Order: sequence, then C-alpha cells, then structure tokens
Amino acid sequence: RGSDSRLTGGGVAPRQRVARRAMHCIFDVAVTLDSEYEKMMAEYLQAAHVQEVVDILLELDNTSSRHYSIAISLHDVLDWDGARGAWLGTFLVHEPSRALPLFEEAIRAVQRSVMAAHEDGHFMSVKPSVHARLYRLPHCTELRKLNVSSLRADDSNCLIQVPGTVIRTGQLKMLQLSREYECAKCKFRHTVRAELEERHQMSLPAECTASGGTGKPCGGTKFELVDGSEECHDYQEVRIQEQVHRLLVGSIPRSITLLLQDDLIDACKPGDDITVVGTLRKRWRPLSRGNRPDAELAIDALHVHVHNDEVGSARVSR
Repeated sequence: RGSDSRLTGGGVAPRQRVARRAMHCIFDVAVTLDSEYEKMMAEYLQAAHVQEVVDILLELDNTSSRHYSIAISLHDVLDWDGARGAWLGTFLVHEPSRALPLFEEAIRAVQRSVMAAHEDGHFMSVKPSVHARLYRLPHCTELRKLNVSSLRADDSNCLIQVPGTVIRTGQLKMLQLSREYECAKCKFRHTVRAELEERHQMSLPAECTASGGTGKPCGGTKFELVDGSEECHDYQEVRIQEQVHRLLVGSIPRSITLLLQDDLIDACKPGDDITVVGTLRKRWRPLSRGNRPDAELAIDALHVHVHNDEVGSARVSR
C-alpha cells in the first residue's frame, strides 16, 4: 500500500524497506505551540466525542487510581475540519510523545466545560486519569506493519500498528513512574522519573543542581525519599508473535513484548488475535562488566483491539 496522501502530500509511495524517518511531511508540526494544539484537540473532542465525555463524567469513581479512556480514530481526525484535521493528525503521527499528554489535558478541559453547561452537571465529576487511545492509523507502510518481522530499529520512538497473536501474559505489577527526593543540604526536591529504555530503572542525580537564587549550585550529594511522592501505575507485559496464517512456508514466527498500563491491563489473553497501536521503543538491562549488552525492541501500547469476536461472527455467517 502507498503512503496516505494526507500525511505525505501525494507522490510515489515509498517501498517497504524505506526507513520510517524518511517519510515526507508537508506540515512543519514543530512550529505550532502546545496551547494551539490543545485547543484544536478540545474542539475535535467537542465535535466527535462529547457523548463519551458525558459518560465519563457520570461515572461514580473519580479517584486518580481509576483510569478512563477515549478511543480516537486517526482516520477521523485527519478527515475533521479540512486542513486543521490534517495538521492535527500529522502532529499525532510524527510526535506522539509530545501530542498524547496534550490530548489528555484537552480531555480534562472538555470535561470541565461540558459539566459546567450540562443540565445534569450536579451529578458529574471531573475524572483526572483519562487517556487518548489512538487507533485506525492511515494506510501507509511506515505506520501499518504487516507483521512483527516488518518492524525495524529505524521505527524506534515512532507510532506503529501491527497485528499479532498473544502467546503469553505476565503478572500484573505496580510500576513506579516517578518519585521525589529531597536534598539533605538545601531541602530542594528533585523529581526522578523511571526510564523505559532502562527497564524503568530510576537513577539519583550525582549532586544537587539547585542554586537557591545564589547562582551557585548547591552540590549536595545526600538525598532522602519524600514519603508519599511516588506516582504509581498498573503495569503488565504481554508477548505476541506473528499470526500463523500470515507466515510463509518454513518461516519461524517472530515475537515482541507489549507494555500495557492502566486501563489496558488484562485487555487480552493467550490465544487472542489482536491489533496493537503504540510506539516502538528500545530497552536494555543495566550494563555490567564482562557481560554482553541485553537489548530488545518493545511496543509501548496505546490501543489494543481483540479480533476473536469478529472471527467467530464471520464463521457463523458462512
């Protein structure tokens, strides 16, 4: 299939082996301010997903540990409001790590505006933990992969869609994404974040860099954990492999790990045929002297669609 013209501006479709980074974009998405993108996202949500926002507002559980999501079709975004939709969709494709936090903030903003204007607003509450789940990526080979074997290291940190069969699901875990440490010398608090590439390891700063208004770094090297500062999320790892009916004769199916968080945990089970949308990431174990580096590719999942019911209905119809 050729590249989607809304993303590439037409022309000859790139061949499968062309690196993802070579995908041409007619929009310079980096120049637009985050506030402008967030405003566009809020307008799109008001036009296409207001009922889902209302349903979320009417849910009773508004604690931060309860996660809600809205499935966003990238095809629908690209078709929305002419050039503005094409611009917004291109931004989501090319800079997902920047775009998705803005989309989540837009969902919270739309919740507040809908609740203020709704006749049942007194029954509603804003849900802080909301996610935009992208699916239905455009039909171009840089985004839609035929199978796991189609994934390349050049696709790292890029948005991709790939089918597969679940072969193993890991245990549910509580993952710490960040925590705060206080400098024992100047009492400045440093936020330390887990690095996905290092299998969510957290590293303390070598020394305190706070200046305290003096212009000279503190230089303290002793830090204490701030109680209650941890940001935790539900976490699960799932292994998928290439679907048997897509393999050539004599081929060995390749597999890859999916990283699921929050409302995506337990979204699938072994034997399920799924299509996953996410960002391809590299990760490795801590390096140690005398051992070879242990690196692998994994998919940080944004949306998981299970096809089992569709297959069953198709067989019944025959």
